[in-house]
Amino acid sequence: MSDWTFTDFGPEFDTHVAAHLPGYADVQRLVSLVAEFAVPPGGTVADLGCSTGRTAATLQAHLHDRAVDYHLYDEDPSMLAEAEQRVPSAKTHLLSLPGTLDHHDADLTVCLWLLQFVPPGQWVRILHDARVRSKPTGCVLVAAKTRHRRPRWEEVAVAALDEYKTDAGVTDPDRVAKTKALRGMLYQASPTWIARDLTAAGWHTPTLLWRWHVWSLIGAWASPVPTETV
Repeated sequence: MSDWTFTDFGPEFDTHVAAHLPGYADVQRLVSLVAEFAVPPGGTVADLGCSTGRTAATLQAHLHDRAVDYHLYDEDPSMLAEAEQRVPSAKTHLLSLPGTLDHHDADLTVCLWLLQFVPPGQWVRILHDARVRSKPTGCVLVAAKTRHRRPRWEEVAVAALDEYKTDAGVTDPDRVAKTKALRGMLYQASPTWIARDLTAAGWHTPTLLWRWHVWSLIGAWASPVPTETV
């Protein structure tokens, strides 16, 4: 692998992501759990940066009795081709974000590992567009490669990721090729930064739900959630 890119990568994506992204299956399970609470029968799920549609397929199997409507967005036709095979009933949208979304009243919006490939100055716009197209009771889940605030923990995280990829069978040349290909294309911020942008975009109570070193999942609600008082 001398030149690495996600373009036309649909058929190989699922195998690749399992070897390169720690906690991918854990995040999918957590998204399914949140969906149990957020998506009612006849509800709507929007997936921004859906890749091969694995998240939608997982949710469809998990919520099989709720007749959920799925809107899947991606900028790569090969990814959408895989998604269409996986979830034939879904509405797919070839779109580079930020762009005009084509759904309304989403109960759950997922944005998994998309923002890290978009310049940070555009994050609020993407998140705001998703908020405008969410129900007042809706939820958003954002997964991203983030940064530690302390450099020594960042050093530990880099080592942990290298060991994870080695254990998954990723060769040194492949790891180096991907690292070089992502230079200038991958944007990392702290979970606090992403939470700030969610709030600026109109979402409420952003909360860190899961983290593995620098990999994070953050959830937020479209409207303030009433809290109990004692």
